[in-house]
Amino acid sequence: PTSKKKQNREIKWDEINRLVLDATDIEAAYREIGVEIVGKRPSASGWLQCRAFGRDDKSPSAAINIGDGPIRGRYRDLGGNGDSLSLFDAAAQFGTFGTWEDARREYAKRADLLKKFPKSDQERPAEKLSFVENWNRLTIRGLLKAYPGITEEAILLCGGVIARYPAKSPQPRYVVSWPAYGPGGIDGETRGYVIQAADGGLIDLFKGEGNPTQPEKRITLGASGLLGRHGLKHWEAAELVWKVEGVSDLLTLQSAIPAELREKHVVITNAGGTHESGLPIEVAPMFSGKSVAVLHDCDVPGQQGAGKWIGAISSLVDSVRNVVLPFEIEPNHGKDLRDWIVAGGTYEQLLGMLAAAGEMRTQAAAPAVQQDAAGQTAEVLLPASQTHLSPAQPNLSIAAEFAGLTPEQQCLKRLGIVVLGEIEGTKTITAFSQHLAKVVEIKAIDRYKIENLIQDFGEIPVKAHVAMGSEPDPAKFAVSFIRQSIAAEGGKRRLTDGNQLGLGIWELNGRLLLVNSGEFAILNGHLEKSVVPTMEGKLIDLGSGTKWYEFEQINSLLAESESSEWCQSVLNEASELFARWDNWVINDTPQLMSALVCISFLQTVWDFRPQIAVCGPTNSGKSCLMEDCLKHIFGELVLTCSKPSEAGIRQFIGHTARVILIDEFEHDQHREKILELFRTSSRGAETLRGTAGSQKGVKFGLKHLPWVSAIEVGLKRAPDRNRYIMLELGKVKSNKSTLVVPSPDALRLLGTKLMVVGLRHWRKVKAAAAELKQRGYGQVDRRVVESFSLPCAMLGSVLGMDTAQTADLMQSMFDKRDQAAQ
Repeated sequence: PTSKKKQNREIKWDEINRLVLDATDIEAAYREIGVEIVGKRPSASGWLQCRAFGRDDKSPSAAINIGDGPIRGRYRDLGGNGDSLSLFDAAAQFGTFGTWEDARREYAKRADLLKKFPKSDQERPAEKLSFVENWNRLTIRGLLKAYPGITEEAILLCGGVIARYPAKSPQPRYVVSWPAYGPGGIDGETRGYVIQAADGGLIDLFKGEGNPTQPEKRITLGASGLLGRHGLKHWEAAELVWKVEGVSDLLTLQSAIPAELREKHVVITNAGGTHESGLPIEVAPMFSGKSVAVLHDCDVPGQQGAGKWIGAISSLVDSVRNVVLPFEIEPNHGKDLRDWIVAGGTYEQLLGMLAAAGEMRTQAAAPAVQQDAAGQTAEVLLPASQTHLSPAQPNLSIAAEFAGLTPEQQCLKRLGIVVLGEIEGTKTITAFSQHLAKVVEIKAIDRYKIENLIQDFGEIPVKAHVAMGSEPDPAKFAVSFIRQSIAAEGGKRRLTDGNQLGLGIWELNGRLLLVNSGEFAILNGHLEKSVVPTMEGKLIDLGSGTKWYEFEQINSLLAESESSEWCQSVLNEASELFARWDNWVINDTPQLMSALVCISFLQTVWDFRPQIAVCGPTNSGKSCLMEDCLKHIFGELVLTCSKPSEAGIRQFIGHTARVILIDEFEHDQHREKILELFRTSSRGAETLRGTAGSQKGVKFGLKHLPWVSAIEVGLKRAPDRNRYIMLELGKVKSNKSTLVVPSPDALRLLGTKLMVVGLRHWRKVKAAAAELKQRGYGQVDRRVVESFSLPCAMLGSVLGMDTAQTADLMQSMFDKRDQAAQ
């Protein structure tokens, strides 16, 4: 992954390198550095025979390319180490130049091109890796164990090399790297690398000195390209080319192809994922005259990606077939080739599926039926300009995806528009853009223009499928038809807060949903990511707020949370942090607070939830706890405020599961109404409120666990007092404060770990809390028991206590607290 600025620099350097090579006499340049040219004339592809440099080569076994294609200037040694070098690298290795940059600068100077050089140096992806010379199978045993169906031989055949990443790090990670090539194949530049942790785990993406790393399953360094060195090496002689979706499928199929067929049946993939559009077009000429089988994952993005590759190459190949595995097509995260082969599928069966698959043809060559002026039908060929997908004639490779859909639904699907429904009481339609991963509101569908469509749903799908000019285009959709399609789907559903799930954590039929901005994750034994904004009758609002968690980080921490020692260490870390406030009136408050933070992340999941009040005199550290500590622990999921109104809280919370933090909750005109609102959140009750415009009642309810702080909270009624857990600070022991809290980033990481502890134990906590509140605890009020049962259940579950031990823990907390004095 690279920034747009860096991508622009790389593109400019590619253009400059091409200009320098085009302006250089390649043959003369190689003669100048001592390469002996023996060929009299170049081959059709531009190769001119020469003797290998640096070794005895009586029978010439090397060549230089003096053609005009993407491999101009290359030196290729077919023996020895098999060197494939650019002119600049060869001039540095064989000639007198110190580095390849020095050589390029000299050739640019001769061509008067130095003035075009960018100020910044070119960064090669190989410079981020430190390659290991000797292969060691023990280094990759974790990778082989994590991915059944992949063999060591396949990793090597596809160009896998062990390396350390980042190269300049004092503690680099061992990875396997696979080179990615452009249109020149293995004779061209290595334009990028895909790397994966050699132990099969996640790998930290290095983002520069001083910046936090990001855990990823695989990382692409540099530009995207074709992966599968063995397939590209035997490209010319290949009788069948398999194009699969990802690296694991590449390695699995390379493992499955019998040895006697490996030079005739080759397999490749691309480094940029299923949404990549530019690379298929760029490398399409390589597929000319080939028989190609496209085999992608059994999900909507996979089949859409297959359509992009088929569309790019179908007019050039001898034949192309889309092989769909015998699994259901899922909206996301469908099963793939490795799943099928691990389950017992064989290469012979795969060839049978290929033979049964229908051959894809471009619409440029496909016959279509039209009527002439006399009304007679005639078979004609569509013009070559109409080789894109037509609304009336979808590409066969994704025909199954559109089966059973109305024309309006097909229109929306092609544009990546998911209409969620109409906001209750208004004419506003809410929709989700799959291309831009954002939620948009369309307030006046009758005035919706092409400019709005591009802004809301993306330039690429709109330009591909929407008629832009004044003249009608039978192969594209009119804007009026798109408006009609959005209106037809929008009128089918009414959106209320009750059927929408926004930012935060929710339970849905025994599974937890972590709703983020642009995506959500489903936790049901393991974590799965989705960007389809509907699930089991609920609408997932992916468009509110900024991202409050990183999927790969949560996945990594969930693996660590399998260790009970790790979970206990997280609670200990949080308790030690809260113990820095050494003026707690009751000494077990830091442990209680750690558990309360855990359950606050999952506040909507519980059947009953307490409210939390931090009380204490002036300058006792309340604001520091709320603003400098808890605010960063809850991160982007938090709603922090001072002196709010009840209506403001209702409107801002909406259908999200944000954590509410209110500092300076002193007496004013709004406090009583806010306390009434919070009273409904204990069991998630709903209130009915009228609306000024529509004269319709609207339901609203909280399932939240609010935190408030004040010198006195004003809990006059017993039902209010019993719902609150009071965390009481006393006077500080010294006038000079020595309290120091960690950095916001450190606090956010601690908050994420506490949330993961909650995710790991939520089922146990829910069951334990139900048992705890059924027991008697002397004269303690039943509502107080309910309030303490949840954090005590969390502590007991993490510490491995049984119900009786957890009940004793609760009793000890009650013994330390005088409920009447609160």
